[in-house]
Amino acid sequence: MTHEEYLIRVFEKNYARVYKYVYKRIGDKNLTEDIAIDVFVEFIKFTKKRYAEDSDEVRRILTGIAKNLVKSYYKKEFKNRFSSIDENVNRLQSLYPSPESDLEKRERLSIIADVLENSTALNYYHRMCIFMHFFLGKSYREIARDLGISISQVRSNIEYGKMLLKNEVERKMGVKLEKEVMDEG
Repeated sequence: MTHEEYLIRVFEKNYARVYKYVYKRIGDKNLTEDIAIDVFVEFIKFTKKRYAEDSDEVRRILTGIAKNLVKSYYKKEFKNRFSSIDENVNRLQSLYPSPESDLEKRERLSIIADVLENSTALNYYHRMCIFMHFFLGKSYREIARDLGISISQVRSNIEYGKMLLKNEVERKMGVKLEKEVMDEG
């Protein structure tokens, strides 16, 4: 069997499984198809050794690649969502609501977006859990499944991330915020 025939067999035996894994995490058929194909492209690029086409080792490698590509998708989505503050004012307000003028809101929301995107205090999981919950409207269970962590870790990342976010925003704005402001949402 040639190397090309081997890769075709790996694709045929594992595509449905990879597609299902990605679709459960992304939920968009077109995007899922693209990512599923990318999984096999990455497999081809980095796998020199031959495994049995339907072995646990191949499934483990493909699942690992799929997990990383899904995480990369959410990272890109996170960056794209912060490209324009005006588009995200309502979502940011659900995270951080308060009665103030539009100019003050925009300034505060700009600071929140900057902190959420650039703060070194927030790690990857804090950012992604907050983003996926407040901006994409995902449940704790969906976030846990998508990021491959437990529901309690999601809850903890959101709560601790909100506290870190609040502290950073207070530091940048130079004012003390009420606890309830970050607890709503």
